[in-house]
Amino acid sequence: MSDFDANGPGGVPFGGGFGAPPGGPPPGAGAAHPGDTPLGVIQFSPEEEATIRQMARFMNISAFLMVAGSVLSILGGLAKGLMVHAQGSVMVGQICGGLFGGIVIGGLAFVLMQGAKAFRDVVDSDGSDQDHLAKGLDKLKIYFMAKGILTILLTLLACCAFIVAIAVGAGMASRFH
Repeated sequence: MSDFDANGPGGVPFGGGFGAPPGGPPPGAGAAHPGDTPLGVIQFSPEEEATIRQMARFMNISAFLMVAGSVLSILGGLAKGLMVHAQGSVMVGQICGGLFGGIVIGGLAFVLMQGAKAFRDVVDSDGSDQDHLAKGLDKLKIYFMAKGILTILLTLLACCAFIVAIAVGAGMASRFH
């Protein structure tokens, strides 16, 4: 055993071993301390449980709508790609764009569903509330981080397309003068 064990250096209890501080309750007496409950249990009021359950329900509804949008994106990309009477690269671009958009939306929906399940488990379980809450918050973090990154990338792409359109338009206009 080392000089520093559970009590303190040299086996002397923390606080000098003189018992409770003056004016405090004796050890083991009084109300339970917040640290006396298991770490995984969080007591929620019925209103808080209803709010968490409702949040999980709306997360599932959003995820379902995203799955529907994902399927429509994939089908729309396939339909546009197969119905375009142009060169092969345009067809492949339409199909790949629809597939990419559908996969991204589907992935975000999957993360949202996982978060909703974790929040439902917070309300429905009796022992691992903190774990389920941490998982749910982690899934929400992933979801919103991905949405933020995608928003930034699509904004940059739109700005680049706008600049290219202006440059091409200016180039075409200069040929006519």
